[in-house]
Amino acid sequence: MTRRTPTAASVLAARPGLRALQVAACPPGEREGLVRALGRREAHRAQGRAARASGGALEAFLDEQHQRALGAGLLAWIGHYGPATVTTRCGQHITTRIVGTAPVDYLGCTRTGRVIAVEAKRCSGHLDLTGVERASLAPHQRAQLEATDSAGGLALLVVAYRRRAGDVRYAVPWDAVRHLDRLRPADLAGWELQDTLPGGYLARWIDREDRT
Repeated sequence: MTRRTPTAASVLAARPGLRALQVAACPPGEREGLVRALGRREAHRAQGRAARASGGALEAFLDEQHQRALGAGLLAWIGHYGPATVTTRCGQHITTRIVGTAPVDYLGCTRTGRVIAVEAKRCSGHLDLTGVERASLAPHQRAQLEATDSAGGLALLVVAYRRRAGDVRYAVPWDAVRHLDRLRPADLAGWELQDTLPGGYLARWIDREDRT
């Protein structure tokens, strides 16, 4: 299906709205440029919504896995965390903005007190571990995984690679990949996420003494 680039005439012909009013208020000679700019903005927003939805699906999957780990007695507790936000309202318009730095996605501990830190990422070709590219592990997330591993805790990186047939998920200890700049599926052979284990994927790393 071929998508047509919107024109000023097509926008004005559609049902009136804020976008159409913006175009109507623009000088005739500048309308086509405004329509293209608005189109690019909407495409960017659509990509953002799609990314949030796909990331939300991965987090929902991990939330369920962690509930299984709690039910099996592998963990004392585990929480899902995000950045601090501030929500403001002006009339009917509500805006939420991030005002702080979040820890890794999941923090918890086993019943014997071993700390667990899990960061979850979803990407296409590779995951940047240097914090430079858009699909990357942020420096503060890397530092938290590093500190957890160095202190004897369980630091895991969960990566889901997009595929037409469905995501391919991996769960790898940070110590196994800390030396890499980019993380590709070929680097993760043997670290496929084992979601069918009793107690979920975390059972692979939690020793028997941690369950009692």
